[in-house]
Amino acid sequence: MEADVLKAEHHGSRTSSTKRFLEGVGSKLVLVSCGVKNKFKYPAREVIERYVDLGMEVLRTDQS
Repeated sequence: MEADVLKAEHHGSRTSSTKRFLEGVGSKLVLVSCGVKNKFKYPAREVIERYVDLGMEVLRTDQS
C-alpha cells in the first residue's frame, strides 16, 4: 500500500519502520509525533536516518 504522507509508528522508536516497510509505502513525507526531551529519546537516530536515506522529508512535533 502506498501513501503520500506517513505518520511514524510508535514515535519513531528503534523497532518501528523497517526499511522494507518504508520502501513499500513510498512516502515522501513522514510526521513524527514526539515530545521535547522525552525520557525515551524518541525518535531514534537510526530511524530518522532511515527516513532520510529513502528521500523522505521528516517533520517532528518536538521541532515544529
